[in-house]
Amino acid sequence: MDNDSIIELSKYDNGSVQFCTVCKHYCVVFGNAVLNFNVEELYTFKKMLDKVKKPNFNVEINQEMRTVIFARPTTMGFSLNENEAILVNKMIHEALIIGEVKDLISG
Repeated sequence: MDNDSIIELSKYDNGSVQFCTVCKHYCVVFGNAVLNFNVEELYTFKKMLDKVKKPNFNVEINQEMRTVIFARPTTMGFSLNENEAILVNKMIHEALIIGEVKDLISG
């Protein structure tokens, strides 16, 4: 896969969302976590993030309240604080909108 096949759809200091035009998968990078999704999985992940509310930030890690999100079907997970969860959700939201716009433009 070459760099021409990767489109960056959303980018912030701590992460980005990219789309591969060859394999048609989205890559969500945040901190040291890298997640790979097809479009349906990305929408499902976004819906899960939409449901994360204050009571879900109930795990203290390094003196900070965080939520733990598990990557299904494995038991491996990662943690986000409230601001990180909002930012990842925002990145995915932007990427999905930009992806839809690119699809409309390209016909």
